[in-house]
This record gives sequence, C-alpha cells and structure tokens, in this order.
Amino acid sequence: MLCHLPSSSHGMGYKSDDFWAVYGCSDCHDVIDGRVPYDWQPRELEDTILLALHATLRIWLEESLVTAKGGQFA
Repeated sequence: MLCHLPSSSHGMGYKSDDFWAVYGCSDCHDVIDGRVPYDWQPRELEDTILLALHATLRIWLEESLVTAKGGQFA
C-alpha cells in the first residue's frame, strides 16, 4: 500500500505527491495519516519515515519505476 507522507501539499482532502510516499501495511498507513494514534518516541517518526523512504526509493530504482541519471547503488 502506498502511504503518502506529510508535506506542504498535504492536508484535509489532499494527498502529497506520489513520489513523497512509502510502501507500508494498512496499519502503518492509518498511523501515518493520523487516523490511529501512536505514541512516537522522540525522533522515532522522522527516523521511521527516512528508513521507509530509502527502502521505497530503492525498490522503485531496482524496478526502474524511477531512474537517476548516472546513479548507482552503494
């Protein structure tokens, strides 16, 4: 499931752009959207989003859904 992350274009009735999103389960989607409360520890939300964004972008690159000219994997 594609979970859209918070952004300046995100709000009531508006989703962030599809490139500002991560793969997640329906429970993660509900927490990210704020429909279900979650007791985040300090910096946990930001760390989780960065890890999920990295994993999602890697999948998109491996599947050639997005490309980075001259880019390569470490």
